Amino acid sequence: TVKAGGHDLKMVSILDLGSHPREPTSLIADAFPDARIHSAGCASELCLEEETKTGAIFQGLDIADSSLSKGRKLSSFQDASEDIITCIFGINYFVDPESVLKEVHRILKPGGSLIATTWDSVSIERISNHIMNLVLGADYIPPETLNLSEFSSPHKLERLVEYSGLDVMHSTHHEFPFILSQDGVVNKDAFNAAVFPVRHILKSLEESGSNPNATADAHGAFHQMIQNGEFLSFDKHGSLITMPNRFKLLIARRLFENGDGILFEHD
Repeated sequence: TVKAGGHDLKMVSILDLGSHPREPTSLIADAFPDARIHSAGCASELCLEEETKTGAIFQGLDIADSSLSKGRKLSSFQDASEDIITCIFGINYFVDPESVLKEVHRILKPGGSLIATTWDSVSIERISNHIMNLVLGADYIPPETLNLSEFSSPHKLERLVEYSGLDVMHSTHHEFPFILSQDGVVNKDAFNAAVFPVRHILKSLEESGSNPNATADAHGAFHQMIQNGEFLSFDKHGSLITMPNRFKLLIARRLFENGDGILFEHD
C-alpha cells in the first residue's frame, strides 16, 4: 500500500488548496486513483477540463478570489473532513495566510497532514525584472502586489503554521531548474514564462501609449539575455534552463485532542 506522511492513500481524502488544477491536483489524481481528491483554487473552466480527465472533484474556486485567499470560502468544508491538505506555492497568493491556515487546521482530521511549499528564490522574477530594466532603459521597481519570496525568511512559515495550531514535523530546502524550452528551440512559451510576472505591465505600457512596442522590446531583451548567457543557459540536452529556484518543503500535522480540546500523545 502506498503511503504519504504516514497516511494510507487508499480511499484517503485529499484537499489541494490554492494550486493550479494540473499541478499538483491532476498529478495526485493520476498517482492515487483510489483517493478522494478535492481542489480549491482554480478557475472554473480549467477545473471542468481536469475533472473530466481525472475524476477528481474540483470546487472551482479561483485563487485570485479574495474570499478564498482570506479563508472564508473554505467554510464549505466540514470540520475534520480531510486526511491531507496540499498547498503547493499557494500560500504566497493568500491575502490573509493566517486565516487560511487556521481553516486548514479546522478542516484536517486529527492526525491529518498539511504538505506545503513556498519559494525561497525564483529565477523568473530576476529574469522578468532584468527584461523590464532593458525595456524601460532604467531600473525597474516591481510593484508590491505579490512577493513570491515572502516566506524565505528563516522560520517565518514555521511560526505561522504553528500559530494556526498545527505541529511542524518536517522542514527542508530544495533547488531545481526551470526548463523553459527543449531541443535547442526557444519558442513562444519560453518567452511567455520569462515575462509572466510583468506581462500585465507590458500590456499597460502598450495600452497607455507609453511604449506601444513594449512586448516586442521585451522579446528582443529576452533573446539578448540568452545570447549573453544572463540568467539563462542551455544544458547538455539542449534545454533552456534558468536557476537557481529554491523552495521550502514543510509538513505539519494536526495533533490529536480529547473531547475538551486538550492535546494528548497518540502513537
